[in-house]
Amino acid sequence: MATKLLNRPVDGVRSGTPLTIAKMRVFKEPGPQEVERLRRAARVLDPELMEQIPDSFDTSAKNPCWTSSSGEYRCLPYFYVTGLFHAGGLSMADKLAKHPDVVTDACTGCQFWGEEGKKMGFYLDNMRSASNAIKEAPSTKVIL
Repeated sequence: MATKLLNRPVDGVRSGTPLTIAKMRVFKEPGPQEVERLRRAARVLDPELMEQIPDSFDTSAKNPCWTSSSGEYRCLPYFYVTGLFHAGGLSMADKLAKHPDVVTDACTGCQFWGEEGKKMGFYLDNMRSASNAIKEAPSTKVIL
């Protein structure tokens, strides 16, 4: 006998088998106080990462972009494609990169969260070309 999920049978699942379903949650943009709380925590956890990031971004760009103290236009990716090994993340990123409004750069394929010893400055330095493309078309272009 099949287990019922939302009053519908689920093929291949025997009755009595535990079945876990994650609740769908709607993303709610954090308010200013929550953003500041998260920034303070991030400064404690990774000061080098946060010293590169300003308190506010250029509102004309989709990406989080800013002009650094040296006058250089800097941007972070608009989104990340994450995934497990052999789970299709690279294929997904390759397909997204073909879109005319998606900009890639030397570090598009870098594994920021998994490469030991690399600092935020390294990634920002290797995103210069993409950041300049964003500066030319801030309302349409995005960095992958």
